[in-house]
Amino acid sequence: MHAVAFTTTIMEREIHNQSRFAANPEGGFTLVEIMVSSALSMMLLAGILAAFFHLTKTGIAMGNYHDLERDSRMALQFFARDVHQADEAHWPNSQTLRLSVDGDDILYLYDSNARTFVRRAAGQPDMVLASGIRNLNFRSFDISQNELPLTSNPSNAGPLTKMIQVSIELERRAGMSSNRASVISSRYMMRNKKVQ
Repeated sequence: MHAVAFTTTIMEREIHNQSRFAANPEGGFTLVEIMVSSALSMMLLAGILAAFFHLTKTGIAMGNYHDLERDSRMALQFFARDVHQADEAHWPNSQTLRLSVDGDDILYLYDSNARTFVRRAAGQPDMVLASGIRNLNFRSFDISQNELPLTSNPSNAGPLTKMIQVSIELERRAGMSSNRASVISSRYMMRNKKVQ
């Protein structure tokens, strides 16, 4: 009984193979088979390319976040060191801070046209601490931690300032997308400033 079923199956396969070769005696693929396989290959290729572009975009975004973190860390490190050592602070305007450190003036300024945060010290080249800045704000506080206004008349805040805070909003663009980071510093104490 098993031999009859096995023989029948082999015979059915031979008949099927003969009918296929009879319809296509040269043994190639039909136009429909080629079109279906081409469509499937194109869909597979499109999926691979989409994954590649997504991974590339993600890699660029991660690089941008790394740059934003590095720039903000470096800017705050220099800023904190100078504020801690300063004995005087003056604001020529709300986006420029002049610190007196051991008799030397150090200027911190935000250039809104170049979108940079710059440290300028006498006898040294300008140091760009951060670039791609969307917004930068200084805040000034007295010894009692009351905020001193910098928008109306910033020069009046200088003599009373004991603590300074800076907030920076950075941005990096990659193609159509942008990555942003906002940093708000601690209130840095002017340790060398004498308060009456």
